[in-house]
Amino acid sequence: HRHFQKSNLHVCQQFLISSLTCRAIHSILQQSLSTHRGSSKMMNPSLLFLLLVFALIFALSVAQKQDTEPIQVHFIIHSHQDPGWIVPFDDYTWKTRRTYDTFQEISHNFVYQEMSFLDDAVSKKPLKLETAERMEFVGGGWTLSDEACPTYQDYLRNMFTGHQYAQALMRHVGQPEPKIQALWNIDPFGHSRTISLDMALAMGIKYVVLNRIDQKLKNQLKDQKNLQFYWCKSEDQCILTHVLQDHYSAPKGFHFDGAGGGDYLSNVETKAISLIEQVKKQAQYFRTKQILIPYGDDFTHTSAMPVENLEKVLKEIRDNSADEKYAGVKFQFSTLSTYFSSLEKELQDKKIELQQYHTESRSDFFPYTHGVENDKYWTGYYTSHPMFKRQVRETSNLLRTAEIMSSFHMIQDSKKQNTTWHNEETELDDLSDTLLDSSRQLSLAQHHDAITGTSKSRTRRDFKERLVRSVQDTKLNVLQPSLSVLIRDTERQTIRVLTSEETLDVKKGQFIPLIVMNNLGYDRSDYCSIYISREHIRVYTLDGDVKRDIPFDILADADDHLELIFLAKNIPALGFRTVFVEYDAQTKSHVREYEAVAETTLSVKNTWTKLEFSEKALTSIAISEDAKSFGMSVTASHSLMVYNTSDSGDGAYVFIADHDANAVQFFPKMSIAEGEVMTEIRLHDGDAVIGENVRSPLTMTYRLYHSQDIRLGRFVEVTVTSDITSGTFTSNDLISRFQTDLSSGDVFFTDANGYQMQKRKREDEKGISGNYSPATQCMWIKDDTHQFSLLLHQAHGVSSQSDGSVEVMLARSTRSDDGWGANEPLRQDTRPSIAQFRFMLSPSSIDEHTVTSMAREFDHQFIAASHSESGEFYVTQLEYQSKHTTSFSPLNNTYPRLHILTLSPLVPLHLDEATEDTSTHQKEHSRFLLRLQNLDTSNLLKGVNLVDLFNLPNRRMQNITEWTVTLLSQKDQHFDPFKLSFAPNEIRTFIIQFEDTSPKDKDQATSGDTSIFAYLLGVVLALCFCIATVVLIVFFIVGSIRRRWVHVPSHNWMKLEPDTLDMDSSEEIERLQLEDSRDEFPEAAV
Repeated sequence: HRHFQKSNLHVCQQFLISSLTCRAIHSILQQSLSTHRGSSKMMNPSLLFLLLVFALIFALSVAQKQDTEPIQVHFIIHSHQDPGWIVPFDDYTWKTRRTYDTFQEISHNFVYQEMSFLDDAVSKKPLKLETAERMEFVGGGWTLSDEACPTYQDYLRNMFTGHQYAQALMRHVGQPEPKIQALWNIDPFGHSRTISLDMALAMGIKYVVLNRIDQKLKNQLKDQKNLQFYWCKSEDQCILTHVLQDHYSAPKGFHFDGAGGGDYLSNVETKAISLIEQVKKQAQYFRTKQILIPYGDDFTHTSAMPVENLEKVLKEIRDNSADEKYAGVKFQFSTLSTYFSSLEKELQDKKIELQQYHTESRSDFFPYTHGVENDKYWTGYYTSHPMFKRQVRETSNLLRTAEIMSSFHMIQDSKKQNTTWHNEETELDDLSDTLLDSSRQLSLAQHHDAITGTSKSRTRRDFKERLVRSVQDTKLNVLQPSLSVLIRDTERQTIRVLTSEETLDVKKGQFIPLIVMNNLGYDRSDYCSIYISREHIRVYTLDGDVKRDIPFDILADADDHLELIFLAKNIPALGFRTVFVEYDAQTKSHVREYEAVAETTLSVKNTWTKLEFSEKALTSIAISEDAKSFGMSVTASHSLMVYNTSDSGDGAYVFIADHDANAVQFFPKMSIAEGEVMTEIRLHDGDAVIGENVRSPLTMTYRLYHSQDIRLGRFVEVTVTSDITSGTFTSNDLISRFQTDLSSGDVFFTDANGYQMQKRKREDEKGISGNYSPATQCMWIKDDTHQFSLLLHQAHGVSSQSDGSVEVMLARSTRSDDGWGANEPLRQDTRPSIAQFRFMLSPSSIDEHTVTSMAREFDHQFIAASHSESGEFYVTQLEYQSKHTTSFSPLNNTYPRLHILTLSPLVPLHLDEATEDTSTHQKEHSRFLLRLQNLDTSNLLKGVNLVDLFNLPNRRMQNITEWTVTLLSQKDQHFDPFKLSFAPNEIRTFIIQFEDTSPKDKDQATSGDTSIFAYLLGVVLALCFCIATVVLIVFFIVGSIRRRWVHVPSHNWMKLEPDTLDMDSSEEIERLQLEDSRDEFPEAAV
């Protein structure tokens, strides 16, 4: 009985009834025999035999009663399309277009996932209405995202970009906007709670299909009939989940278009029997009769042949349904929503209860392994190609800043029709188009073979080039014009956004305004770093006509590039503040020279943190709680180490560690540079020996900032620059390991896509690689008194391999491929590889929100832009200050734990080329997407006044509607925008507009009738003047003609012949003319 599951309750009941029946008959017979022994009458043997036969037949008929309801198979026609893997995106389009043509040709339902490829196909051939009616969007992101490396912000961008396109496409073909109900997460290498559960719920998703989970766990779910289950965030927030029992491929023997080796339809009956056998075997793993079978694979259905062959097999089964070998199975071509609806109906009708997995017991599905006896964990891709992961993160930060600044640009400049630069509509169109394209390129980088570093090198170069172009376009078409509007630069002087590779050129006699932007929703101070051309400079802000100097340092790197580091104070939330950089030949050089450290021990400190070094290695950390004494310290050694393996299975996906890491043999020089704002220790000029005598250049720096703010003075910033290669016989995985005396046991914590923290527990049976976890922003260990935290600038693999240890993988290089598709060894594309992270010691009582917010600030670093660098030279800074806005603070209210997750222009996507009229155009540029999140993971956030959130002159928020997080559906509008409440960690999404409240516009509105009357009166007066003028001109002309007209009556002078006239006759003519004129015009003589 203990082997029966709840879904087999009716079978269990039948078994118990039959057992009790047999037991009852046995008791009656036993009693009869006992009675018989006490009497002289014998029981009739025939009656006894009949009773036994009856009991046996009844028991067997009940206990072995079979459920005659057939198995219902739902074939899901799909084609898994990777937008860049073995070859770049564009090189796959010939396949995906043919698949699109096939889906237009067949008559069955099918599902479609990657909107990036659908957009390409539709641009070549329009989508038919009948095809749209058979198509269901599953997931519907721009691409199928990875689930380990992206942040949740970038994941939502990817899904929002895809969903906007899907909605526009359906509108274009005249279909209702799609109701995307299911995620089809069939290929990411493990599954995240944040993405497949939390964000799915936020999007309004009801169902999810998973695939790549640990094979041992999948087998366990099979044995327990738990491949269908509820994954729950809370008691009332669950998603019905299906785990594919094998893979997303077609059944064995049904790969008719080359996938899986290629199969042929040689004998229909044989294929039909094989299909029935596979279905019945698969049905054993489920509690219900509803079975999902994918019909497709990577880039399949390039012709209709696979579907046609399957139709022939199914026809064979239908035509011979009475045959016993085909009995008990029904087939249909379904969509995911149809399958899950049928599943829910059966669960309800039969009172079947599925297993519930809550996040406490099943937090996520990492790490992934393939194969029952395969201990090769797919944990290498958490780190593979770290420089591309860094590029993705920095692009995301720039695009977020551009979206925020362009939103305020549109809000404040919405009433203007033209600017001094060019037509505003053209500018806004360029801005919107660039934002859309940049979002698409960044979304493409979230693909599960892009950000993971698991594509071939040629494909990865294409991903990188796309991001480079999007950064350039975003700076040129979005940030620069938006900043011009916000700083009131009517002459459009040069604005240059300074990214990490650009240098600020300060000329003699010139000062440069430097606009420092903060894209987080609260005022903050942080250190800003840019490259600069000169060392004799001055950095300051203006307070009226007083220059307030800002402390700064300049460091020269190995290539003599000058890095300017200064503290940017109180940068407004979602705004900016201008500081000034000026060439000043009279000032001393601020370049901090590195001095060699001769001693074997070294101690450096600021107000809050103290570091001890011995033999060129960190040995201890001490912290101060009162800024007076360092009362709390731990032993903490920091070292670079390397995992070496000779196993050929190590590659871009897989990380293999045969044994514990070896210390890197590194004998560097040690130097120190001390300045006003920081102290930096550099370990340099020493090639490291990394396994198998492979020598690699290596540099490591520790930077400690001198800040009175505990949030800025508590952490230590570490930068590791490496150029590792693999050996002839071994692969090398470089790690940074801290070994502390904290009693952390086997527990450590990592963030889950930056959305929440997740408790991890070391499992020794999984070995070294199986205990690596993904982290995108931070991780920590703790005991009763201390907490040691790492803050990350990009995705990494992290672990705690022993009590008190923390390690982060920095770079990887393998000697061979792991055999999962790339077919090339893992090599660094960008050399050297730069890894940057911060570590921090704190009391264990530190608030989780404090650490995660510090990690968020590290992830969202300030972005600076120079103004008039090569343009106008202003006479004085006061003149500049009078012409331009030097501080922009757009938020009216800030809430300590309210995160403004998204503020972006919301421009509807049109797939046709029709040009809207001006009013429609202006309306489309007046809507904005706003996402707000409660960062408190334990408590409610109440009383948020949404209407007065922004402090924008003459603009007030209006027309507020609430939606699901990617705008798939509108939510119940019964909410008070003046008193919003947020559940712990909840994201709420709004579409907002702004009304113009300027007094000038109000006066114009109230005096509209007067203005119209004045206009009409002016027209009437002008017409009267014109008529009067015409009349006077006519009288003047007529009078002039009459005075010059020699008028002789026809009976007198008109009959005179010229020859009969003489000079004396002229007097007679004048007399006759005068008399005649008096007869016609009596007043003519006047």
